[in-house]
Amino acid sequence: MSRRVSRRRLLASGALALVGGLAGCNGTGGAGSPESATDAATETAATTGTATDTATPEQAGCRITNATGDVDPIPVSVDGSVDDDAERTVAVRWNARAQPSMAAADSEYVQYTATRGQAYVVFRLELSNATDREIRVAPYDLFGVRLTAGDLTWFEEVTLFGLDAVFEPGFDLPPDESRSAVLPFEVPRGLDAVTLIRYADRDERVEETFTATCDRSLAIGVDPVSE
Repeated sequence: MSRRVSRRRLLASGALALVGGLAGCNGTGGAGSPESATDAATETAATTGTATDTATPEQAGCRITNATGDVDPIPVSVDGSVDDDAERTVAVRWNARAQPSMAAADSEYVQYTATRGQAYVVFRLELSNATDREIRVAPYDLFGVRLTAGDLTWFEEVTLFGLDAVFEPGFDLPPDESRSAVLPFEVPRGLDAVTLIRYADRDERVEETFTATCDRSLAIGVDPVSE
């Protein structure tokens, strides 16, 4: 397992202290439901205005609240956007879940369990080429998350690499083809919201952009450590 330091982060004054307090309040009182053999049986799913699962993809604005293990659900959404100046557009189908770890068991040398007071929000993404030519996709440069706790908002990059289930740093994607993998973000427990976003500084030229559709039928496919 490897982590990299975020190169773009905006922390409001007092954010760490407040979120740490939230994590302390929510670190042990999680969903508490036992693990099941399938994602569908272990997840609590909800969207804005409804609490029923559906296999039909939903457009932008969908909110999913899935969790397993001892993690309290965190509302998750995706803010896809289109930039006319971008060179490449990626179509994204997604599902997400909060969970305590990123592997069925820790190894002798690597711990995949989130640190105390933290959890992983795991996005299962299916990326499709939305252009008429082959494009280069760099998921770690394209995606980040916006975290919200009360009036505080800040941003993070992917924090865990080196797993077979995660995207490779960059790959070529021909027209009408897609690739599916996960992006994990280690975040404080007790957040009000996590939003997957196009992760670019204001002064950077946007080369990639994406549109998003949520799809609850996408299996997360990464089982947490067994209790």
